[in-house]
Amino acid sequence: MTNWKSVNRLSPCPVCKKPDWCCVSPDRCLACCNRIEEGSVKRLSGGGWLHALKPKGEGTEFYVPKPKPLPEHNEVMAEIARRVLRSTDNKNLVEFALELGVDVESVNNFNVGYDEARKEYLFPMLRGRDKVVGVRIRNKTGGKFSIKGSKNGLFVPNNFRDEGVVYICEGESDAMALHSCYLNVVGRPSCNSCEKIIKELVEDRDVVICLDQDEAGRKGAEKLAQYLKIHCKSVKMFEAPDGINDMREWVNTHGRHELFSAAKRLHGQTQRC
Repeated sequence: MTNWKSVNRLSPCPVCKKPDWCCVSPDRCLACCNRIEEGSVKRLSGGGWLHALKPKGEGTEFYVPKPKPLPEHNEVMAEIARRVLRSTDNKNLVEFALELGVDVESVNNFNVGYDEARKEYLFPMLRGRDKVVGVRIRNKTGGKFSIKGSKNGLFVPNNFRDEGVVYICEGESDAMALHSCYLNVVGRPSCNSCEKIIKELVEDRDVVICLDQDEAGRKGAEKLAQYLKIHCKSVKMFEAPDGINDMREWVNTHGRHELFSAAKRLHGQTQRC
């Protein structure tokens, strides 16, 4: 790619239309875009995605596949979550909080409901602050799945703050554990999901990505970090001590103060735990 040309304002990237970060081949049939993955041929080892551009007749116009749209609000999913939440007995949420080792206030902030008939906890998954795009189910044995028709979204607390550092973790229980330490957090349903929904929520902000100790979790966190570096003010990684698998286990074995102190050292947090 030594002969490839960097994009500029007069000749922006044919994929993302931006004037920086990207480059194109001399014949303009290929592009390396650092922002858009959809429609790409592969991920490049040096960063960015390789796009094969298809000439559109004569000249320099190109057809670029349109990015897959993000999921929109699903009122059916929202009504399921509201119905279960309205019928939820708070004693079940207190029991759930004790089982996980988190504050019941945090459970409530994530709008967790309990279906008494099915013995299942429901977690709304969001795009942004208020678009319900799916519902995650967690049964009494810890099994997890989504209601049919759901799209992946984020676990976002009601009191998510629009300023300051954002912590991003994997899973609803880790999100509630970090929230119990008064950290501004969102969770994603798996280690390889919701990159673009996260970017939409945290663009131009300082973010901290929390790593699980398993190989898949680490790779997913590193991939997300690479993606967000282009879109965020800063990106840092937050890892539990050796022998601790995830954020919730850290809280339960070493206490909230230790985790919060580590977060403060990493990013100068000022909230108190």
